[in-house]
Amino acid sequence: MKRIPVESETLAAVGYDVVGALLEVEYKHGVVVQYQGVRAGVYWDLMRSDSLDAFDAYYAERLEHGTYPRIAVE
Repeated sequence: MKRIPVESETLAAVGYDVVGALLEVEYKHGVVVQYQGVRAGVYWDLMRSDSLDAFDAYYAERLEHGTYPRIAVE
C-alpha cells in the first residue's frame, strides 16, 4: 500500500486501501500498523486534521481498544 508522508511529531506516513477498508500508519519510530474495517471518512478526517498528533492521540485509543482489528506489519 502506498503511504503518504505527513508532518507530525509521531507519524511518518499514512496509507489507506479503500477496497479493503484498511488504514496503515507508519510511526516515526519505525513501527507500521494496519487497522482493518476503517471507514474512508476516518482516513480523510485524519488527513485533513490540523494536528495529526492530536487526531492520532484521539483515535489511537479507539483503534487500539478493539474498535478496529490491529495488525503489526513491521
